[in-house]
Amino acid sequence: TQTRNRAFFDQALLAETRRALRLKTALSLVTFDIDHFKGINDTLGHQAGDACLRALAELIRPRIHREGDVLARYGGEEFVVLLINTPASAAADLAEAFRADIEALQTNFETQQIRFTASFGVASSTAGHFFTSQELLRRADQALYQAKNEGRNCVRVAAPV
Repeated sequence: TQTRNRAFFDQALLAETRRALRLKTALSLVTFDIDHFKGINDTLGHQAGDACLRALAELIRPRIHREGDVLARYGGEEFVVLLINTPASAAADLAEAFRADIEALQTNFETQQIRFTASFGVASSTAGHFFTSQELLRRADQALYQAKNEGRNCVRVAAPV
């Protein structure tokens, strides 16, 4: 996918959490994954699933360009975006734009045209309030699972930390 890996993300999250606390700035985290990804792999094969992962990364990667912001593959079909100095509303707007663009995306694989959707969880810190990197990650994951439980292909935002 030519994105950062989980180890890089974990280090960046820790460093940026410390920086946000020190500078009293907002920090947002967006977690997302492809809906029904197992079905794509089981029906069309793992190479088709890989094509979907690459297409998703190619769509998102150019839009994460500020220094300090990070797009990473967190595991399997899950990705994370760390957004420095970004309040919850801006992170939610970005996640919604990503969601809509993914829904409209058509991935070509061999003779197949694959369409898929993604679900998103957003968590943000409030400038100047104490929080840990693990708390931010946990809250983003909870919001993602809420999106999955509420029908998928949507964005859910956790209350700010």
